[in-house]
Amino acid sequence: MSDPELVHDILGNILTAIERIERRFEGIAEPDDFVMSDSGLDRLDGITMMLIAIGEQLKQLELAADVRRVLPVCLCGHGR
Repeated sequence: MSDPELVHDILGNILTAIERIERRFEGIAEPDDFVMSDSGLDRLDGITMMLIAIGEQLKQLELAADVRRVLPVCLCGHGR
């Protein structure tokens, strides 16, 4: 896989994680909503895991390419 393709995949994984975080935040109005029930704690765990996954993907992105060189190619869809 070329660097632009790998960067594109990594960015897609990050976007998916962000979408999951947004979905898991639905129905949460205040911080206490996370700790008042098992369901809230499960949501908090899930959000935390997605944040960890984003951090890992950012590390992979750094290793995969010089982001300043490759990112414009990925965002415009060229180089696939």
